[in-house]
Amino acid sequence: MMDSGTDTFRSSDASAQSIKDLLQPYAQKKLLLPLLILFGDALIYGTLLVGAVALHAYWQRFLCGALSGFAIGMLFVVGHDACHGSYTQHKWLNHLLGRIAFLPSLHAFSTWNLGHNRIHHRYTNLKSEDYVWRPYSKHEFDSLPSRRQWLEKLYRTSAGLGFYYMFEIWWKKIMFPNRREVPKYRAIYFWDSCLVALFLCLQIPGMIWLGNRVGTYWLDTVIFGIALPFVSWNWIMGFVIFQHHTHPSVAWFDDAKEWRYWESQIAGTTHVRFPKLLSLLMHNIMEHTAHHALTSVPLYNLIKAQSAIEMGFTGRVKVIPWTVEEFINTVKRCKLYDYERHVWLDFAGNTTSEPTVAASSALNSQS
Repeated sequence: MMDSGTDTFRSSDASAQSIKDLLQPYAQKKLLLPLLILFGDALIYGTLLVGAVALHAYWQRFLCGALSGFAIGMLFVVGHDACHGSYTQHKWLNHLLGRIAFLPSLHAFSTWNLGHNRIHHRYTNLKSEDYVWRPYSKHEFDSLPSRRQWLEKLYRTSAGLGFYYMFEIWWKKIMFPNRREVPKYRAIYFWDSCLVALFLCLQIPGMIWLGNRVGTYWLDTVIFGIALPFVSWNWIMGFVIFQHHTHPSVAWFDDAKEWRYWESQIAGTTHVRFPKLLSLLMHNIMEHTAHHALTSVPLYNLIKAQSAIEMGFTGRVKVIPWTVEEFINTVKRCKLYDYERHVWLDFAGNTTSEPTVAASSALNSQS
């Protein structure tokens, strides 16, 4: 792994300081509000789980099970904030609440911290390090075994986003990372994984017991109360993180000398603008530029921080109003990436975007 202290990865102090000065007022943390948010999310999640098991009509169970996946996502954003140390002003409380909030998504707190905080945020959109939705080049894709090519084609479809997250991120990076992913073993990785396993061992019989109490067949309980929420959550997570750093205007880099840390945080990250109510329910996680620019900004201050950074870096922050058409267009155009010409490609190698570095290099001129 690269040394984060290498000059290649530094912008000028002035550029870094200007971003920090702009966003620091929004990094103030609270105590009561975070506790209320977590309690509210847990209440929504629990209510939907009960509905997925106790309601009689199958369509009602399906709806509650699918929405439970969204509630898992709400809790996950809380855990994500806590893992960054931005949720409350107390480190010990962040670690406690983060581990609790991560349980429904079956995520180990410490391995998420390793992959997300120490790799993804430190090396955003640098191909050699950042593995989240990292696009293959045409040559790399053509060199893959046919089975892996088929998987890549599946992953980069609207329906396949959840499979990508479930298998490539959750399974391989979070729960069962190999030596390459976790080169230095720490006992906390094991104990956090045990905590997740304990939760699952209690949840499954607990849900089946609840189903029996209300007359629901155990298999229906497993399908609607356990499997469906988890599958739904994985698709939502794949959908969200795909859009955070994948767009025809977003650049990726293969050459570490060409890559710049602050440029990638500002111009390599998107603000996908959802309707206000949906954005609120998602805990403002799509106000992603401000989050990348300063991870100490808590979720309940991200709207103001995002507005500040869009005003401070006018024309450089990618603001994308979400529509079905825009989403489908991004999925269709962003299959592979040409790291020399900095354009997106389809699987046949056809160019599907304008050069991305020109749009990203403005911030670099400040460096």
